[in-house]
Amino acid sequence: MSQLCILFSRLQRLLLIFAVLSVSQAVTAQTAVTKLLDAPVKSDIDQRGYRNLELTNGMKVLLISDPAADKAAAAVDVAVGSGSDPESRQGLAHFLEHMLFLGTKKFPKSGEYQAFISANGGTHNAYTSLEHTNYFFDIDPKQLQPALERFSQFFVAPLFNDEYVERAKNAVNAEYKARINDDSRRAFDVYRELYAKENPAAKFSVGSLDTLADRPNDKVRDDLLAFYQQHYSANTMTLVVLGRESLPALQALVEQYFSDVPNRHVAIDNTAKPVFRQGLLPAKVLLQSKKDARHLTLAFPLPAMQSFYRTKPAAYVSYLLGHEGEGSLLHVLKQKGWAESLMAGTGFSNRFAASMDVTIKLTEEGYRHIDDITALFFDAVDLLRKQGVEDWRYQEQKNMTDIAFRFVEKGDAMSFTSSLANNLQYFPAKEVMRGDFLMEGLDKKQVNAVLHEMRPSNVLVSVSSPDIQGDKHSLFYNVPYRVASLSADDIKKWEHLSNNSGLALPAANPFVPDNLKLKAVAQPRSKLETIPQKVVAEENFNLWFFQDTQFRVPKGDVTVYLR
Repeated sequence: MSQLCILFSRLQRLLLIFAVLSVSQAVTAQTAVTKLLDAPVKSDIDQRGYRNLELTNGMKVLLISDPAADKAAAAVDVAVGSGSDPESRQGLAHFLEHMLFLGTKKFPKSGEYQAFISANGGTHNAYTSLEHTNYFFDIDPKQLQPALERFSQFFVAPLFNDEYVERAKNAVNAEYKARINDDSRRAFDVYRELYAKENPAAKFSVGSLDTLADRPNDKVRDDLLAFYQQHYSANTMTLVVLGRESLPALQALVEQYFSDVPNRHVAIDNTAKPVFRQGLLPAKVLLQSKKDARHLTLAFPLPAMQSFYRTKPAAYVSYLLGHEGEGSLLHVLKQKGWAESLMAGTGFSNRFAASMDVTIKLTEEGYRHIDDITALFFDAVDLLRKQGVEDWRYQEQKNMTDIAFRFVEKGDAMSFTSSLANNLQYFPAKEVMRGDFLMEGLDKKQVNAVLHEMRPSNVLVSVSSPDIQGDKHSLFYNVPYRVASLSADDIKKWEHLSNNSGLALPAANPFVPDNLKLKAVAQPRSKLETIPQKVVAEENFNLWFFQDTQFRVPKGDVTVYLR
């Protein structure tokens, strides 16, 4: 073989090796961009396409392809909220939410994002809660790409220009003042003063001109910049994007615009914390309401419940306490003329703790029988403890939640993406849509642990009425209130249970299906089949029927006309 042939053969081998290396590097680069996660479980009637991803910066993403969508939408949830506000800067997370929208390095003009969304048939908003700040928008589906480009820059390079600080502070303060007389906020302001100092909910979440004021050597903008650097990180953000585009096209958009969000490797605090200050319970708090309404709330601190999302022990308890059938607590109270309504459920449920709250709207007569109502409540809890923790009852609830998930109907795109972005913070990617509905089996130990906390020695009894006078005023909403310890006699009275209360657990519901499957129906073959058909024609009575072939949910609608 000639030297020329040898050289040519070597050159061919080198080119082949280079080509293999190039392909290998390209594949490596591609897999480094995005990690594919488990596909989410979706409902039986959901025709949209889904893809769960994790970008290289640690941001979790859910893509939703819906060719029939009338609006495109997106949401980012940041795992930080008012609970992370510095003690000296309460309301800072909410203030940051407002400042974030006022210009970015790529789109520096204040209001440019808002104007673009509005000009293209969209809406935008955000909210700050205890553990989250959630940003979201919807828009004409054809404008999703430029909208995502603008939206992503809030998390890549916001400006936080000093010239807009006063505007944002005034916007925050306006929100605070607008609901200064809201009874739910007033009540929370009182509870805030009863919470343990370690409880993040003990902070004033909204903010005001006072809490956000500049001070000597301490400008609020400096605190905002530090807060953003400390808490806004790709690894604590979740993104949901819904559009008409295919999943690969949506993925390309997300990779293009959100891969540059910096990952500051922020750790989320999941440490358990007490709800109420030490030694407070059992106690009674009486607070003045603005509305002419009277409420009794019985609140019990619980450990964090979110890790039990597969079995939902607190939801099982609240369902049985809140049922309204014959023998229920509400039924007995209404018979006595003491109550108008009753709600039972977790008052709050966060990473660090939870509470079980039962709130009863009282009649004026019921307001005079608060101790009797409280005694009846503890009778109901005891009945549930002795007879209510049963597999068939749990299965009945499970069947209903299964049906609710299997046939969940399509809602508006913006609310859908916002809620799913929040869910991604708590549920595995596979369960992001099903997690709120899961009930995998009765764990009697978990249920009994919840019921154990619902005892007279562990209760905060809260009473609100416009005629209550207090010896204290809450700091931010100026609510008159007073706190009293519950005596040993009170506790003993509520522990002495009645055998003649009239309370009963709900009977089995014969109408809950064990196996629900929709029958196949033929599509309309003529225009005549797209309108209701008369199936009964009698003197003074006509019955019309129309078979739905579009929505495919186990629901019916009955309309009766009388003349």
